[in-house]
Amino acid sequence: MGKEVFLFIARTISTPEKLTIAFMDQCSFQKLSWTVTSTVNKELTLKNCGPMKIFRRSDTKWAASLIKLKIINSTTERLMWPLFREWIILQVSQMKHLELVTTFSNPQPDDSIEPTSFKSLDSIRTRLGTLIILYRSLLYTPVLRSLTVISSEHVDLEAWKTFVIDSQGGGSITKVTIENDKDANWVSLSTYLRQIPKLQTLEIMGDAVRPLLHSLIEFSESEETSKAERLLKKLTVLSIVDYQDEGEEIFAFASKYLPVHGNISNGDERPGSILRVSLRNCPNISGHIMQMMEEAGLVLDFNSPLPNIPCRDRLKPLGSNRQLNCWEK
Repeated sequence: MGKEVFLFIARTISTPEKLTIAFMDQCSFQKLSWTVTSTVNKELTLKNCGPMKIFRRSDTKWAASLIKLKIINSTTERLMWPLFREWIILQVSQMKHLELVTTFSNPQPDDSIEPTSFKSLDSIRTRLGTLIILYRSLLYTPVLRSLTVISSEHVDLEAWKTFVIDSQGGGSITKVTIENDKDANWVSLSTYLRQIPKLQTLEIMGDAVRPLLHSLIEFSESEETSKAERLLKKLTVLSIVDYQDEGEEIFAFASKYLPVHGNISNGDERPGSILRVSLRNCPNISGHIMQMMEEAGLVLDFNSPLPNIPCRDRLKPLGSNRQLNCWEK
C-alpha cells in the first residue's frame, strides 16, 4: 500500500471513523502525515505493516485524535521500540482503547524522555510483558480498568507487583480477560492475577478455563498458602466464554466463595460480595453442575443452550424468593 491509495481514500471518503491498513511495506507512516491525518477520525488498525519502516523517524510528526489503536503483527519481525515510543506519545490525548499484538526490539528504558500519561486509556489488549515495557518507559496508564491478556510469558514478577499497585500503572485494573494462550504457564499466570489488588471481574475464554481455574484451585488448597492469600479477595464476577466442557472446575472454584468457606472482607466491617458466575456460549455445562450452581445462588446469567434438568429436580437458589421455571428441552 502506498501514498496513492491514501490519496484516493482522502479524496473519496469524508473522514471515516475506522481505517485498517495492512501489509504496508513500501512507504513509511511519517511520509503519509497529511493524507492519514485528513482521513482517520477515530479508529486505526495496522496489520503486518512493515514494522521496521512504519515508525521511521521524520521531520514531519503525525499526530492524530485516535480513540482506538490496534497494531497487530503476525510476522516474526519486531517493531523498533524507540521509534514506536516516539510515535505513540503523539497519540495519547484521546485514546481509550489500545491493542498491541506484536513484539518489540530494543525495549530499553530511556531516562532522558519525559513521562507521558494515557489519561483516557481505560482498556488494553496485549502481552503482560508489553505492559511492563510501557511502564518502565514512563508511559503511564492511570485510568486503566480493563486488561485483556494474550500472553504471560517472560514477565518479571517483582516488576509486575510494582506495576499493579502503582496508581500510574495498573493500580486501577478491575477486569482481566484471559484469552486462550496455548503456551501459557498457568501457575505463573495465576500468580500474576493474585497480585492485582482491585480485581473484580475475571473473564476466561475457551481452552484457558480448565488449566487456569485448576491452577487457582490448587493454590487455594495448598498447605503453604495462608488463608489471606487463598482467594482473589475482591472478585465478584467470574465470566466464562466459549467453554466446551461440563463445568466441574467452574463450580469447584466458585464454591470457594460461598459463605460456608468464610466471608470475604471488602475492606470494611460488612461481609464481601459473594461471587457470581456468567456463562456465555457454554453449551456442554452439565445439568448437575448447573443445578448445584443455581442452588448456591452462584449464577449471574446463562447465555447458552440450556441443559436438560427435570422440573422436579430444580431447587430454589439460596437467598432467592422467586420460584424457578422449568427449562425447555
